[in-house]
Amino acid sequence: ADLGSLRTPPIQAKRTLEAVAVILGALPVQRDYSWDDVRKAARQSDFIKRVVEFNPRDMGEAAAKAVRDRYLSPSAAYLDRLNAKERETKGEDAPEIVALDFEAANRSSAAAGPLVLWAGSQLDYVEIERKVEPLQKEVEALEAATKTTRDEVATLEREMAELEKSVKGYKEAYATAVRAAEKIKNDMASGKVKADRAARLLASLADEQGRWAAEADAYPDEARRVPSRALIAAADVAYGGALSEAERASLRASAR
Repeated sequence: ADLGSLRTPPIQAKRTLEAVAVILGALPVQRDYSWDDVRKAARQSDFIKRVVEFNPRDMGEAAAKAVRDRYLSPSAAYLDRLNAKERETKGEDAPEIVALDFEAANRSSAAAGPLVLWAGSQLDYVEIERKVEPLQKEVEALEAATKTTRDEVATLEREMAELEKSVKGYKEAYATAVRAAEKIKNDMASGKVKADRAARLLASLADEQGRWAAEADAYPDEARRVPSRALIAAADVAYGGALSEAERASLRASAR
């Protein structure tokens, strides 16, 4: 960059390049740097490309802390020490060193102002990401737990579907058994009715059998009486036709 070509750059421009080089890892984290160290880092062929393509996640914690505490948000005590050292080296009229910001850096070099904004945005990103990281891990844990819960719910739903299918089968089997039992009950009732009817029929037949047996036993006597009864009937017809009933009864009695 054009800053790297300067033999003695403004102090804020030098500090800006220091901060950027530390963020990129082109300079190690140490107490102080000479301009030759800073210029050498800034003159690397891929310096600008690394600035453009830099991923804040690649910044180490030590580098982030050094840039924050020494350049962007230094304490008053730290600045007092730097200014005292600067006056010892360059005299009492040495420019005052302040925290890096766009206006101060831009006054020292038009290229330094945007680099200060770049450095600040990198630190802001890292700070926010590190605050968010625990939340991200918590979200990931919750998502993992949610996935586990969803898997468990899916398993339970499958088991419930199987149980419902089994219960449906049991209900159908029970209904079939109830219908079969009802049919057996009806058949038993019908059978009882038929059995009762058969019993009554058998009883009636038994009575008829007794009557038929008595009639069969009496048949020979009845058969022997047929001729006499025929004669009586014939006489009754021949001689009693003109008689009254009483006279016919008297006639039959005398005939015996």
